[in-house]
Amino acid sequence: MRETVTLNHVAREAGVSPSTVSRVINGTAQVAPEKHKAVLEAIQRLGYNHGVMNRSPFQEPSFTIGVVTQEISSPFYGEILKGIDQGLEGSPYHPIFASGQVRKPALRTPFARLLEKNVDAMIVLDGLVPERELILLAK
Repeated sequence: MRETVTLNHVAREAGVSPSTVSRVINGTAQVAPEKHKAVLEAIQRLGYNHGVMNRSPFQEPSFTIGVVTQEISSPFYGEILKGIDQGLEGSPYHPIFASGQVRKPALRTPFARLLEKNVDAMIVLDGLVPERELILLAK
């Protein structure tokens, strides 16, 4: 049986303190770029599991980015989605794509699905979402 990888394991692998690992994961303080990179690489190498299913929004991140677009199959949005996916390569983050379609009532459904997945952030590629709804999502 494989040993559970802990924050301390990541710290040892990256050659930093556990508090530095915590700062990188939680984004609570500035970390020197070389240390930040070392922590992210150690997380990836060790397969550090962040306890996504049992965490509160104030605990460790899920390392997922929700991406909502009007139409996933659109050539325009397809290029943007490809760019997001490529931009996250080499980091511990991965995207979860959701289509909101063009119909306004359907827009809430992908947001709810992504929030259930405890995404750390959302990229919204849709001009039809009211600003007040985006502000509520951010809270």
